[in-house]
Amino acid sequence: MRGHGSLLKGPLAGQHMSEGGPFRRLLTFMRPHRGTVRLATFCSIVNKIWDLAPPLLIGLAVDVVVLKEKSTLAGLGVVDPWHQLVALSVLTFLIWGLESLFEYFYGVLWRNLAQTVQHELRLDTFDHVQKQGMAWFDDRQKGDILAILNDDINQLERFLDKGANDLLQVSTTVVVVGAVFLAISWQVALFAVLPIPLIVWGSFRYQRSREVVEILKQSWTQDEINYQGQVYNFQGLTTDPARPYQKGGPMLYFGGYSPDALELCGQHCDVYLMWPEPKDQIAERMKAANEAAARHNRTLDYGLRVHVIVRDTEQEAKEYARYIASKLDDEYGQAIRERALDSGSLGVSHQSKNRDLADLDGYIEPHLWTGVGRARSGCGAALVGSTDQILSELETYQKMGIRAFILSGYPHLDECKHFGSRVLPQMKTCSLPHAYGRVPAETPMTPLGAGERK
Repeated sequence: MRGHGSLLKGPLAGQHMSEGGPFRRLLTFMRPHRGTVRLATFCSIVNKIWDLAPPLLIGLAVDVVVLKEKSTLAGLGVVDPWHQLVALSVLTFLIWGLESLFEYFYGVLWRNLAQTVQHELRLDTFDHVQKQGMAWFDDRQKGDILAILNDDINQLERFLDKGANDLLQVSTTVVVVGAVFLAISWQVALFAVLPIPLIVWGSFRYQRSREVVEILKQSWTQDEINYQGQVYNFQGLTTDPARPYQKGGPMLYFGGYSPDALELCGQHCDVYLMWPEPKDQIAERMKAANEAAARHNRTLDYGLRVHVIVRDTEQEAKEYARYIASKLDDEYGQAIRERALDSGSLGVSHQSKNRDLADLDGYIEPHLWTGVGRARSGCGAALVGSTDQILSELETYQKMGIRAFILSGYPHLDECKHFGSRVLPQMKTCSLPHAYGRVPAETPMTPLGAGERK
């Protein structure tokens, strides 16, 4: 719910979005369903507790094998090791059954609750809209009203169907595992808790990114920016200076490996941009991004950011790669990587892992060289080979579904000439803005077109 003004009657009628925020207002609207919420919450928590039991059972089984008559179960009265194993088998079956049962219960309860609340929200919203006068409609963008009637309410349904259970289960995991670590050793518990602020910061970072993207989209498609989020708030801000040249705005490229990054890209962006990895891993990234987009009834294009070293022969290309490597100072390169703003990101850690898994010459695939990553952060590998080999590699990526390539080399201008004269004339390329219908037939009256720059 993006701060379009109140469209609801009943518990939410007449409230401005700033009064409590969307989540609190949703809880207020759901008061008639408190019993269902409590039961669904109970089932989610109990399911996660049973889900965390198998490691404990494994520990008990090891205890039986090693200590036999002196095991923990023996102290509870089951002395014979064979009887202890039988008891563990029965307990395993019961826990598995209870976990499955509560998983079924919470799935049904949250899904029914989501569908019921969505239905009631649509009825209340539509009923409230029908009662407004024409002046009310004149003051609002029709797209804003439709966004609330469709996209915003759909997002609330998705939150109740999946998000609420996910939050409860993560919280239960933190509490239960934290309690176990604390029982073992407070030092272990401390080390387990230390990463939590980083995880919270990462979630906030992507929330901020999401709001920036949503604000940009408003600036490209509406006369005013009216937005209220957890980070940014704007009301009545003119979009004249930001009107884009392309219809609907420029294409959005987005990269990231975390679930939050994939969700943001799947919901709002056009191209999921990846760094070089072995092709099976790239295929997995594309699959995960596609699943995220499908949750929002969207599809994505895919892009690859990679360096290139292309020469007439493979030997020449690899010799130049060795020449670059001979000029690198590993200590200085490490200092550069550690200073980079993205040094702690998940993507950078994968690039580092690729260097660790590469062969002695730095190749993780026959033509994918990780040596360039020794001296920089971010994109840390290059395609190395002859003209035909580089062309074949790029065509393989295209067959995987990648249509956007962001290429570079060292020195950049020299490598650009090598690639432009050897590979580019033989590639089948396309313009994604044209493919997406973003390029206008005539120069638009916008600041970047024929319009006035304010």
